[in-house]
Amino acid sequence: MESSRTKWSKTNSTLLVDKWINQNHTILIIFLVYYLKGTIFLKLVYVSKSAKIAQILYKLFREVMLLFGVENVVDNASNYIITVRLLESKFKTLFWSSCAAHCINLIFHYISKMIKVSNIIYYASKISKYIYNYYYPLHLMRKFN
Repeated sequence: MESSRTKWSKTNSTLLVDKWINQNHTILIIFLVYYLKGTIFLKLVYVSKSAKIAQILYKLFREVMLLFGVENVVDNASNYIITVRLLESKFKTLFWSSCAAHCINLIFHYISKMIKVSNIIYYASKISKYIYNYYYPLHLMRKFN
């Protein structure tokens, strides 16, 4: 691990953090290191629903950052923003970047809530279900598409 830390510090490594919620609603937080040679798994943590609390996340991120020691990229949910602010006060060279995919998902989520857009999505879903539930419309779609 120590030799890896030396490589990471020489190659401007980045600590990547991602959160998943599995089918059992267990929250998984994965820590990866991205550097010149690729991406390396660092740590996987199972957390309870109390992971919404910024102080618990702060302790977890601080522990990993002390192990890693470079910079950090986190999710941009509000609890992570609070966590980043706490970490920035402790680690002055911390760089935080919000997740572009998460931002795009939020944009589409808000767009889909607009009445005109939600109506279009509703009718497009009906048409799609009709086509895929019946052989002949599906055959025609595949033939002419």
